[in-house]
Amino acid sequence: MKTLYPTLCTAALLMLAACTQDPVEDLVSSGNTQSGDLPEGTFIVDYLPSADLPATRGLGEGEAILSLDYLLYTSTDGSAYTLTKHKEISDIDANTSWPLKRENMTWAQRQELKDTLSTESKYKVVFVANADKDKVWADDKEFQPMTGIDAKNNFDDARLLLPPNGDFQQTNGTYTFYYMWTGDIDPANGYNKNTPAQMNVVLQRVVNKVEIRLEEEVVNELKEATSVEEYVKGKLDEYFRANYVIDTEGTMSGTLYNVVNEYLEGIATEKIGITQKPDSWDTNEKKSKYTFQELLKASDSKEKVVNSISGISTSTPCTTEGTACCVRHQFINECKDYFITRCDWSNLTSVSVNYAQQAFPYAIDFNMNTKAETPQNQSCTITAKKETTENSFDNRYVFYTFSNKGGAENINNISSITFYKDDTEAFTVTSSITPGNSPTEGNNHYFLTYQPITGSAVNESKTFTFQREQYNLQDVIGWNWDDDIWSFALTDLGWWPTKMTTWVNSLFSGKDTDSAFEPYTLELDIPKVEIATPWSTENASQTE
Repeated sequence: MKTLYPTLCTAALLMLAACTQDPVEDLVSSGNTQSGDLPEGTFIVDYLPSADLPATRGLGEGEAILSLDYLLYTSTDGSAYTLTKHKEISDIDANTSWPLKRENMTWAQRQELKDTLSTESKYKVVFVANADKDKVWADDKEFQPMTGIDAKNNFDDARLLLPPNGDFQQTNGTYTFYYMWTGDIDPANGYNKNTPAQMNVVLQRVVNKVEIRLEEEVVNELKEATSVEEYVKGKLDEYFRANYVIDTEGTMSGTLYNVVNEYLEGIATEKIGITQKPDSWDTNEKKSKYTFQELLKASDSKEKVVNSISGISTSTPCTTEGTACCVRHQFINECKDYFITRCDWSNLTSVSVNYAQQAFPYAIDFNMNTKAETPQNQSCTITAKKETTENSFDNRYVFYTFSNKGGAENINNISSITFYKDDTEAFTVTSSITPGNSPTEGNNHYFLTYQPITGSAVNESKTFTFQREQYNLQDVIGWNWDDDIWSFALTDLGWWPTKMTTWVNSLFSGKDTDSAFEPYTLELDIPKVEIATPWSTENASQTE
């Protein structure tokens, strides 16, 4: 039982030649004598090359065709086609010269590449290279051998199965991919005893190569970086500045600003909660509280708080690496291990490509339509193999799959990809991407590219807690009792700064000190970074 494999080179084209200069009488059909002895109602079919096909390209490096099977499906009315003949073409091995031509065919091949058919039927002809004879589906969804004639075997239900784990590579390193050609023969085209059918056979590789790789820019920057950790910290620092503090318009309205805004607005609304500006007859206590409420809600105050805790302000730099002295350092420390693992592919050893059951490209039929009707308990995973490069960060992982020619919904849609270091899972990345849908049948090369830090979004449902002790709000915001904002609030009616100090302390620290503002613990929940769309796919090359 032979095994087959896919590759990434251009389509290998098989041309099967019989004697083009010999008279028809010299062609010997399978199971018959000279064609001149053919009975009425029959004709010879001769499988020949076509001069106008791009058939000059041979097999690619490291690629081999080790078997070639001929299958003939017959129908009396053009509806259901039943397998009526199957034979393996002789003398096909690793030393066979491609494309096959008259001068390099063996005698047995020249006889087997002809057949005698009835003019009363219609036919579908299939040539399959590197087929495993025990892995073709019949109409009852039982595995049936391709050998012999079996009434259960019909054209519509025949399948070629993807090997377990998508593993087409033999132990000797030679790739033997599935190649296929399907054609129709209709005697209504004028074929008869004296007019043979000549069929142009061009084998098409029906397998795609998909190459999982790290974004090229990431690979190059990692190569130049002093360490993966320093690279990741630098990227996270860029991300923090661009998304947490400054928005795309250059104003302070990023995620951290939004958190501070919600925090101060919450105190103003929930703890103070004066809904309208006091009138002249309102108490000075109410006037003073309202003035403080408006101070907390002012954009200038919020920006001062952001600058104080962000760690990027030149006026209040955060110098203690690895502590919670600022949000930036805590953000980087919280996230760096996650991204270091995902950026450093130098020590990864294998990759599993995981599909949902209804998306797994489990089989392909003889019309080159990919099927996803996975048998129960069959694994929906393909193992991608490592291909090393000179740059260890640029290690690639390659797997092979059937093309989804029609682009049917879900087929080839990858749900997740799991990376391993030896036999231990390093990390899993969810996905919803479909490399492999193409208007052509296989022989395509796809890049599936991963970008670990895209800077695309933050996840509001996942947070880390920033906490700073000894936080003095007056020092940060920098108000003074002599400021004009207090002019109408602090009068001789008894609501003096000492009462304001006691009241503000009760809001933040829970103390009733009236001589100075008590430092308190500032605690904020900061959203974490999320990779929203880390994958991209590109069709690198395809059959002409």
